[in-house]
This record gives sequence, C-alpha cells and structure tokens, in this order.
Amino acid sequence: MVLESLLKAKEGLRKPLQILITSSIITFCSFLLSLFVFKHDIGLYSVFLITIGLIPLTLKINLFASKISIKNKSNNVLSIFNFYKEIIVAYTCIFCGITLVLSLLYILLPSNIAEKTFQTQINEIKAIRGYFSFGGTFQTILFNNLGVLLACFVFSFIYGSGAIFILAWNASILSTAIGMTAKAIGGIYALPFAVLVYFPHGSVEILAYFLGAIAGGIASNIITRNKLQISTLWDILFLLSLATFLLLIGAAIETTTIILS
Repeated sequence: MVLESLLKAKEGLRKPLQILITSSIITFCSFLLSLFVFKHDIGLYSVFLITIGLIPLTLKINLFASKISIKNKSNNVLSIFNFYKEIIVAYTCIFCGITLVLSLLYILLPSNIAEKTFQTQINEIKAIRGYFSFGGTFQTILFNNLGVLLACFVFSFIYGSGAIFILAWNASILSTAIGMTAKAIGGIYALPFAVLVYFPHGSVEILAYFLGAIAGGIASNIITRNKLQISTLWDILFLLSLATFLLLIGAAIETTTIILS
C-alpha cells in the first residue's frame, strides 16, 4: 500500500514530526476520496478511510509497545511512563495530524459546503451540548469520557489497532468544533484561539484515550503471543488507572469552563 510505505513505526518513533506529516497526508487523501466517492456522508466516511490508512502504522506501534512492556521489569510509576513516552508522542502526532487537516478543511470550505460535509459531526456536537445542558454536568462528562476510554481499550484489545477508529472519530468531532468556533470569530486567523478554547480539558482527555489504546494494544499482543507476565499486567493497570485519573481532571476542568461560560 502506498500510504503504508510512507513511514515505518520505529523510524516514526524516533522522528515524531514524520508521523504528524504522514497522519496529515492520510487524512487529506481520505477526505478527497470521500469527497468523490461517498458524497452523501463525506465526514463519516473520511473517518473510516483515515482508520484504514492508519491501521498498519498503529499495529506496528502497538506491537512495539508490547515488546517494551515485556522487557520492562520495573514497577516504578515514573519508569513505566518513561518507557511509553515515545508511543504517547506518536499517538499525539497521529491525532494532531487528523485534527489539524480536518479543522483547516472546515474553515477553508464555504460555509454551506462545510456544514453539509461535516453534518454527522455537527449533529453529534449538538447532541453532546444538549446532553450536557441538563443537571449533573460533572458526572455526565466523566461517565461519557469513561465510556470512550473503555471503547478505546476494548477496540484496541479486540482489533489490535481498532482504537484508531475511536480516536479518528473524536478527532473529527474536535476538528469540527474548532472549525465552527474559528469560522464564527474570524476564520483561519482565529484558529489558534479556537484551539485554545478546547485545549485545557481536551488535551487531558485525549491523553487518557491514548493510554487506553496503548493498554488495549499491549493486552492484545501479549495474549496472542502468549507472553503474559506480572510486569505487563502492572503496566496495563497503571496505564488504565492513570487514564481514569486524567479523565477526572478533564471532567473537572470542562465542568468549570461550562459554569464560567
């Protein structure tokens, strides 16, 4: 596959900028294909094609993560986090590549075309805003985000790199929200401000989802390769516990932001 050959996993982990570029190229190509082939729901089918394009890379990243987990014999929290920092950076670059390209596309497209193109994402944003407008905002946000975390873990565990679909879908929703905000207050020049609107809670929540995806990928690989060890179980539990803690922080920040606004 042409897109698969753009970057190798180990090379990307040493050069995260290349992962960002590769993710951006795959996202743009997926959008163009959806534009010409799946005209009735371009936004949703773009997510499917982005997922397909990134599966080979994320499979290799998850395999690399499981090898790290097998080699890691330390139960020290900082040591474990240090072992996975390159993989976390890799997932961050993938997510940022998707978000950047889709945000720019939403802003640059004429308003009527952008709204039609990303209609599925816009409907989801409206549903989320309506859902959070009722009481119990902190609990609602937290349980919703815990559901996404669980989906990241399960998809990654069952499908190996299945969590990339959840991440790509959330990136498309975030991109649409950023694009709508930027377009409402000044267009492409307002993009940095629009990003800052969602950054405080969004960055924490997305990091938690990355940890869930990594934990699921490790669990999938060590079970299929029959390499189950106490150290790997500790890594998985640590990553999921840290992800849950981050979602608590993210829900608190988001609730505060809603109250203040």
